Amino acid sequence: MARWMQSSLSLLEHLRNPAKFMQELYRVLRQSGVAIIQIPNLQYLFEPHTKLPLLGFMPKRVQSRILRMMNYAYINFDVTVKNTLLMLQKSGFELEKTMKVYHLGIMKLLPLAPAYIFIARKVRVLS
Repeated sequence: MARWMQSSLSLLEHLRNPAKFMQELYRVLRQSGVAIIQIPNLQYLFEPHTKLPLLGFMPKRVQSRILRMMNYAYINFDVTVKNTLLMLQKSGFELEKTMKVYHLGIMKLLPLAPAYIFIARKVRVLS
């Protein structure tokens, strides 16, 4: 069943293939349908899942080892703001709005937000 709006909140970073999800999201939306995607900023000072400082900047093998040591589920550190925007574009979405999400007012003092919301519209049929 086609839908006019779908949302994904803090999901993409838990998927091994988020681009495939984005393509499926595009497929199930009606023409001109809206996708609302929220992602945590994994390159924030403190990684939002583990609360560890600078985890997003460490080598992948170190990230994996730390997650295993913490018995933490998979986190796809390739889900960045830039990569999410590219996935939206490659899937056929047009970005309408980007919003920074701050959990505390004092966080606005830093140049990066701890989370982002993207509102995108299905604008063309992919061949």
